[in-house]
Amino acid sequence: MSAIFTKAPTVVTIASGYQYPFEETYKLTQAHIYTEGGTLVIQDLGTARQEQTFVFARLTTTEKDNLESFYTTTVVGAKETFTFTDVDAATHTARWMDTEFKPTMEYTNRWSLSITLRYE
Repeated sequence: MSAIFTKAPTVVTIASGYQYPFEETYKLTQAHIYTEGGTLVIQDLGTARQEQTFVFARLTTTEKDNLESFYTTTVVGAKETFTFTDVDAATHTARWMDTEFKPTMEYTNRWSLSITLRYE
């Protein structure tokens, strides 16, 4: 039921896991242009990527602070990969794709946070 973020030696565990449903996106890296004659030309520019957006709710201040430290210091945003263990105990090599850490206080000592992970 927990969600676990691991980049040795740091391990951050969110005991309550994440909220369902979560969003899954499959993105193709392509350029689309039209020629003067109106023909559509599509150029593949790189590998496709899979991203998932999770919402964590009712985080304690300690959990929120641990995630913030993991984001800002351990993996430095999307710079470093890490192991994400989902609530079904499946492990994924991931990158944290958000450009900012933006938690919302729900009520005293409880926070919510949406994060987007890219699976490598």
